[in-house]
Amino acid sequence: MTEQALTSAKRVFITGAVSLLGRAVVRHLKQAGHAVIGTVTTQPEAANLRADGGIPAYPGLTRAGEIRSAMTALGKDNLVAINLITQLANHAPFFPVKWDTYIDLLNESTPALIEAAKTAGITYLVHGSYAFADLHTEDEQLTPLLSAIQRAEALVLGSGIPSLVLRFGYTYGDAANLRGLIASVKAGRPVFTSAASAHAAWIEADDGANAVVAAINGQVSGHTLDIVSDRAASPAEFLSHFTTQQGVSAPSVSVITAPLGRLSLGATQYALLNASAHADNAAAKTALGWTPRFATIQNGLDDLLLTWRASNLEKA
Repeated sequence: MTEQALTSAKRVFITGAVSLLGRAVVRHLKQAGHAVIGTVTTQPEAANLRADGGIPAYPGLTRAGEIRSAMTALGKDNLVAINLITQLANHAPFFPVKWDTYIDLLNESTPALIEAAKTAGITYLVHGSYAFADLHTEDEQLTPLLSAIQRAEALVLGSGIPSLVLRFGYTYGDAANLRGLIASVKAGRPVFTSAASAHAAWIEADDGANAVVAAINGQVSGHTLDIVSDRAASPAEFLSHFTTQQGVSAPSVSVITAPLGRLSLGATQYALLNASAHADNAAAKTALGWTPRFATIQNGLDDLLLTWRASNLEKA
């Protein structure tokens, strides 16, 4: 490794390292020459993180002292932190989410992370948020979640640490939940989708990871940037393309399925499924010098399905 590479290499602490986005970020950071330590909670998660090139740590994410110890486990020079713990819930919105848990994480782990970052000497902090953060809605079910998201963003940007907030669209990629989704549709099990009028932002996992690496390399701070594809699409449009490209008809919405959807997904997740949030990646393109490889969900899903088919042929 050259002297310049050694100087630019970072020690990166990442929460949510085993989310779909987190795993992609770890792989891209290792490829870029950075050392990565990530938070996990189980041995299988630790094994996945090691396979991606990271070192697992088990801090309590509401305990600043434990976080600080994990942050500095690889040394104290060139330390940066990436907070992706709540991205564990930021997947295609057809699956239940215990949003109360993530509201608690936003409210309690964010200040603990900031306190730890200050004492550890973190030089740069990237906070992963949601592209629906600025959602304008009268649905009271969403108020606690949106308030917690906005408070966490404000804490990060007001921390005094050079920081950047990245608002990710619903993240998709080669994940077990999408494989399970098509299996459910084929089996005729209930899969709940949105009205056609819903307006959602999306990002393919590797595109999101590239944005994070661009942020780490460029140290852009003081901004809130939307990390989303060029074109929005309703969850119904996502599900329709995903299923029809595999020869299966997509489920539809009706007055009968709506109450069942609220019960199955939870009221907050069902409200998000049918919400309309408007995100724009123009500022991110300018600030980070980043462009998503997949401009639309159709582009990204077609590439994913091509990968799956190739994998199936190799196994045959």
